[in-house]
Amino acid sequence: MDCPVIESVFSVGYTGKKVATTENSIPLKAGEISILVGNNGAGKTTFLKTVCGSLPPIVGVAPTGQKVYLPEELGFPPLLTSHEILSNLFVSASLVIEAAILFGIPSNTPYQNLSKGNKQKLRVLIAEQFATLTRASILCLDEPLSGLDTLARQLLVDVWNQKRHLPSVFSNPHRIVSMHTGEAPTNVQTIVVDGGKIRRLPPISNCDTWMAFASEHGIKLSASK
Repeated sequence: MDCPVIESVFSVGYTGKKVATTENSIPLKAGEISILVGNNGAGKTTFLKTVCGSLPPIVGVAPTGQKVYLPEELGFPPLLTSHEILSNLFVSASLVIEAAILFGIPSNTPYQNLSKGNKQKLRVLIAEQFATLTRASILCLDEPLSGLDTLARQLLVDVWNQKRHLPSVFSNPHRIVSMHTGEAPTNVQTIVVDGGKIRRLPPISNCDTWMAFASEHGIKLSASK
């Protein structure tokens, strides 16, 4: 399978409004992660939606292949339990239910009573299972670590980096993960959306603060709403 690529001339936005344009091509290799960072309002969500086909590009063509997009917010019927939600979504739900148990998601608690972190873990597992079932080559995750405790966050990052193995809910797509730089794993491709530009940059190391990283690469820190 060819490696999907975001073109070197690829603009995202809405009808009549260009939000950001790539400065260089961005390869999306199977099994690897790209972290997506930038100020609030810079266009990260627009970029993810465009890559996954929810929005058409203003210029260029979206990467080829099957894609799955997990929005920052994804709700379910409030009285259904996580076990019922997974059983209703998937014909063969045993593996994803097993993964939910391993992630510490209560199986018999109504969705409305789950903590923010457990709701987020459930949404991530559902997106991962859809990516596996559809054999997606790209999985876009919008702020998937938001609300997670340190252990759950590290477990997810370890699974994405193939350092830990869970039931085959987790497959081998390229993941584009929108997150805060303080949450970012090391030694992965970094995509920055800033000042109307989309740039592929070196990995962010643990010793770098967002301020230091931004200064080194000429990224503007003024938030745009």
